[in-house]
Amino acid sequence: MKKEKLVESILDIIPEDYKKNIESLEIKTSFDGIRMLIFALSRDQRLKFKKLIPLLENEKNVSFYTKYNSKFYHMGGFTHVFDKINEYSYNISPFWPLKEQKPESFYRNIKNSSPKGTTRNAIIINTHCGLIPIHLSKLYNRLYCVDVDKNNSTEAKFNLRINKINNCMLFETTVGKWIKDFDNYKYTPPGRKHKIGLAVCDCSLMTKEICGTLLNIDPETIIFFSENETNLKELSSVIEAQENYEKTFESFADGFYMRKIKRKEKIEK
Repeated sequence: MKKEKLVESILDIIPEDYKKNIESLEIKTSFDGIRMLIFALSRDQRLKFKKLIPLLENEKNVSFYTKYNSKFYHMGGFTHVFDKINEYSYNISPFWPLKEQKPESFYRNIKNSSPKGTTRNAIIINTHCGLIPIHLSKLYNRLYCVDVDKNNSTEAKFNLRINKINNCMLFETTVGKWIKDFDNYKYTPPGRKHKIGLAVCDCSLMTKEICGTLLNIDPETIIFFSENETNLKELSSVIEAQENYEKTFESFADGFYMRKIKRKEKIEK
């Protein structure tokens, strides 16, 4: 069914007072044609519109959500709508945090820029609902993943499970606190410091102070990414100012700037 006819068919069966409160409509479509409709409302009518659920429960190939005040309420159809990105499956979430629904090139750039064949561990600051660790899971023994948003963290757990990824440790906390705890060996055996082969960091969650603590962990490779080029350059300059680090690659894809900084190899005298 075409989008226009699908929307018309849904609007035909919902009450008129609900339609009057609709501010916007977002439609997401999966690879097999299942669509998610998200109606943003100007007033909170959730309790009143519970009666919509039996009206919509028989709808096929559609998932229906109401959005009000940044919260989402499932009103009918499929609870989960699955899609594919590169070779991986993921759940199309109503609170998907990215402007680009499927930034395949951006995730490929991160994967291709990550050290190959390493047996060490990686840190990921902002998992993008689990899609970044899913792309990197086969390259590392263990992934330490930090999400500050509860919805993002919940969705990450779900996407990791459906892709059968079991080498990720997920943390829902602030980045500064977690980096300090890791630097103090909180997540490693007493007196032992795991070697970190890679740190992938969302610049919107980082500060210069946090970058300083990250240097104490001494990752072999650091990948910064951001939708703001100025923010990325400002934070990466903290790392690049160190004598033992150098920029080796940068790119722009799917709305994201990315910069790879690598620790220089020690030259034995």
